[in-house]
Formats: sequence, C-alpha cells, structure tokens
Amino acid sequence: RIKTHNFSGLHMIIGLIIGAVIGYIPFNADSSFRYSIESGNPDKIYITAKKWPRDTIRMLYAAQIFRSNQVEDKAVELARLAIKENPRSFESWKFLYNSPNINLIEKNEIFHRLKQLDPNNKALKE
Repeated sequence: RIKTHNFSGLHMIIGLIIGAVIGYIPFNADSSFRYSIESGNPDKIYITAKKWPRDTIRMLYAAQIFRSNQVEDKAVELARLAIKENPRSFESWKFLYNSPNINLIEKNEIFHRLKQLDPNNKALKE
C-alpha cells in the first residue's frame, strides 16, 4: 500500500495568509512613503523614509528631496542611516561624498570606501 499525504485546502489557506502578511509589510511602508511625498509634508517624508522595513532606495530618495530643498542636515542623516542599513551601498556612500557638509577628512575616507566598493570604476580617479 502506498502512503499519500493528506494535503488539504486548509494548508493552502494558511500559506496564503502568511504570504499576504509578509508581503503587506513592505508594501505598506512603500505606500506610506508615496503618500507622504504627495502630501509634501517634510516631517511625514522623513518619518516614512525611516519606516520599517528600511529600504536604502527609499531613504536615498527622501535624502535627495531634502537636499533639493536645502535641508542638508536631514539629507545627510538619511544617507548615513542608509549606509548603516546597507554598508555596501555605493549610491549611499556617493550621496554622502557629494554632501557640502562633509569635511575633507571624512570625504577622503568616503572616497577610499567608494574605491573599495567599486575598484574598477574609472570615474573614481585620485
């Protein structure tokens, strides 16, 4: 006699519910961020850019919004947070490197980090 597994529809429903919950979390963070951008409220943009689960692209997008509105301190803070979340993010390091608020010593350290992340980048000439 061959044994068969009794796979009921209940297992599928449980899997669907778990998958929906897991997928909803990042979807909710992104839609909240999109809504905050549409509102134009800088406080909401800042808060939702840092919302969990944190996303480097979302934080850098918000940092660029703050930079274009001459709010460099929040732009730098978000770039640093993006680096903390993803230390291998070339774009985050590059954003920080291009900040006017970064001193020369830190700029040199960031430059060397950029070269480590992308050693074949010909745009990174010393």
